[in-house]
Amino acid sequence: MTHTLKFFSLLAAVLLSACSPTSESNYCPRYALISELDRVPVATTLTPHGEIRVMQIAGRCDDNSINLGFKTSLALTPNDESVVEKEVPYFVAVLDEADTVLDRKDFVLKVKLTGSQDVQIYKQNYKFIPNFNWRTKRILVGLTLTPEQRQQNTLAKVQHEQAMNADIHTQQMEKVQKLSGK
Repeated sequence: MTHTLKFFSLLAAVLLSACSPTSESNYCPRYALISELDRVPVATTLTPHGEIRVMQIAGRCDDNSINLGFKTSLALTPNDESVVEKEVPYFVAVLDEADTVLDRKDFVLKVKLTGSQDVQIYKQNYKFIPNFNWRTKRILVGLTLTPEQRQQNTLAKVQHEQAMNADIHTQQMEKVQKLSGK
């Protein structure tokens, strides 16, 4: 896994450094992964509620295309070494400054991950509609999920935020108690 992380760090540095505003046709638009559309549930014999997650994306632009690199992970129970092969549908959308979708294309990541916390890199080339002023456009990437999967992801995000807030509150209370001598 260490080699994979080093590889992705190097890949991200190369891809991100290539997004330079050298010319209008080579300018890399802003791009982001939609947070509620970044994970899809998977189930194995030992892990009924696992997930494949897109942890990060990186991009490299040239002419009217962007090469996207996806850092994906598999979350299973700690001792589950199952191999998960899944086709994960996702979309790439181009939006203007008013958030109007100008272009959208659907793709499939063919993911093969082994065991809990396996991390892999996948690449996809996306061709833009030519003649856009890319300085005013942005690209959003998200997994294509069912309404139930989107609801599950939103609920998981809310639960995670509540747990984080509870931890912060507990830490603050412990600090107050230490400082007040009680």
